[in-house]
Amino acid sequence: MGLDHRIAYVLGLPPRVALARTWAFARRRLTALAGAAADRRRCTHAPAVAEPLARLAAPVPRAALAAAAEPLAFLAGRFLEHRFDLLGSGWVRVAPGMAAAGFLGHAYPPDPPADPVSALSPGNRARARAIRGLIGPGYDPIDWQLDFRSGYHWSAGQAAAAVPYGHRPGVDIKVPWELARLQHLPVLALAHAAAAEGLPSFAAAETYRAEFRDQVLDFLAANPPRFGVNWRVAMEAGIRVANILLALDLFHTHGTTFDGPFLAEVAAAVRGHGRFIMANLEDAPRRRGNHYLGNLAGLAFAGAYLPADVESDGWLAFAARQWAAEIRRQFQPDGSNFEASVPYHRFTAEMALFAVALLAGLDDGRRAAAAGLVPLPADIADRLARAGAFSRDATKPDGHVAQVGDNDSGRLFKLHPDGHWDGDGDWCEDHLDHAGLVAMVDALGEPATPDRLDVAVLVGLLRGRDLKLPRAETAAAVPFVEVPEAPVPAAREVVLSLPDPALTEGLATAAYPDFGLYVWRSARLFLSVRCGPVGMEGEGPHAHHDQLAVELQVDGVDWLADPGTFTYTADPALRRAYRSVLAHAAPRRGDAEPAAADLGLFNLADPGARCLGFDGGGFLGVHHGFGEAVYRRVAIEPGRIVLRDAFGGPPASGPARRTTVATTAAEACSAFALTLPFSQGYGLRR
Repeated sequence: MGLDHRIAYVLGLPPRVALARTWAFARRRLTALAGAAADRRRCTHAPAVAEPLARLAAPVPRAALAAAAEPLAFLAGRFLEHRFDLLGSGWVRVAPGMAAAGFLGHAYPPDPPADPVSALSPGNRARARAIRGLIGPGYDPIDWQLDFRSGYHWSAGQAAAAVPYGHRPGVDIKVPWELARLQHLPVLALAHAAAAEGLPSFAAAETYRAEFRDQVLDFLAANPPRFGVNWRVAMEAGIRVANILLALDLFHTHGTTFDGPFLAEVAAAVRGHGRFIMANLEDAPRRRGNHYLGNLAGLAFAGAYLPADVESDGWLAFAARQWAAEIRRQFQPDGSNFEASVPYHRFTAEMALFAVALLAGLDDGRRAAAAGLVPLPADIADRLARAGAFSRDATKPDGHVAQVGDNDSGRLFKLHPDGHWDGDGDWCEDHLDHAGLVAMVDALGEPATPDRLDVAVLVGLLRGRDLKLPRAETAAAVPFVEVPEAPVPAAREVVLSLPDPALTEGLATAAYPDFGLYVWRSARLFLSVRCGPVGMEGEGPHAHHDQLAVELQVDGVDWLADPGTFTYTADPALRRAYRSVLAHAAPRRGDAEPAAADLGLFNLADPGARCLGFDGGGFLGVHHGFGEAVYRRVAIEPGRIVLRDAFGGPPASGPARRTTVATTAAEACSAFALTLPFSQGYGLRR
């Protein structure tokens, strides 16, 4: 079954791409086997040496803790029970031998219970036993190698570079990765702070401290460096070490202490993570994107918290120089991230903000290692300010962003519980709410008393220093240009007739030409057009076939919306379906895609989309993905929005060959035959 899944994926690629991917896979496996032979006989952990870790965080204000107390207490309570809701899993208790519900009809049987140490490489077993000997009595281990949606289990003793993914239907390597980011550990620290403040509904503060300590030790014992699924890529190590360090610091800041043997293991883990990241930087020249930022975030945190020495200062200096270069490269002049994805924009901007705040807040002796980024150059400050404006302008009246491009629900930290209670009394994370990013940027521009946990932690890392981000000015229009082609009759016209003529009055406009997003918005209406590059300098790993697609929300109801992503390697067919032009309210030419769709799951050819004009009254754009120019004109008229598509030239003002009138959300979706269930986050579908 695994071979069938892999063959089906390869057969969907052009021969040259299939050959290149097969060779790359074989080369990785051979390299991994060569390195693993030596690694199996030795301990791959760094030596457990007592090293004092820095204390850089500030106490979180009681008011911010109280404002988030109810969901914070709920989440921390679930984490005490080892229950996690990640990537559409629902709340699941993750434990060895558990039976999974299955994903997309695929459920793998549980492994029989076994000694967790015996599964490790021989050289790591003694250290694992020693680490497990530090865990408190009564602690139940977590299965860190499990895809707890499908039930598939990776081996903790397999060389990480040889760990397979995308090889079995329904199996998703992102599930154990998401858990192993340990983003729930800072939540335990914040719950400890709330309990120490005497806020109601929390357990005793010591309960959260003990659980944090035991979970960290459990993870370190079960995941020796360079082995198992959770050391497959350096970005995951970077996010993980940042969360361990921030959580530990928040515990210390709010008055708790830990024993020496535990702190020695944490310091060793920080060294090990930093060394692994430096040895495995994801810095390929043509595909250097969010993964590399995750590497840099991990190095910044590891370097900042370890005592000053040649190694840690080197990590700080490298991270600072690279952050300066990558913010200029990956965040475009309009403030948007260059991967052509609104959700990935939030993910990368969060990493940039926390790394900048951490480095800027260092004491004078260590700030010297961060030269180039501290003090913050004016052009970088401008791009970070504009990054917040981008998310603000991409947000619909219901508080959710337009879901342009991929959404894998990625975050650096999950400090503030943005979400809602469902009908069963469970807290559900809202993956399309970018209020936290906007608030953090605002706080760095105009300091105020933090009322959000993420803002409080970010500002606390600055330790009283002021980054003074400027106020971002957003382009409101793009001048219309004269089109060389003669107008032709519109092949199709879709008239979106709104329930209230006043809906099209007083719309604010925002243009993001570097990203390719053009927006009209008010308190009742949101309309956007996607028209721009596929991202990452033409590689297009996280873009969709969405050129000239529109999104429309009216009085909180989505009439037209990008359906999201849902999944990556667990089901290649669904990955392609959610990426297809047929999933978007875009111009169509039968069932054809507007650019090559057979380059793999993380490549997309660029159809050369270009905005030809945008203002309060409408938009004109073109792309060449179907082999000839296809134009879309958007006209905003009293009480209605008119979309006109034409091939070979801009649409003429006369009658269209086919006209569809939609007066409701259902009719608007029907006009574009949009049938895919909406995915509000990775692994989720309504």
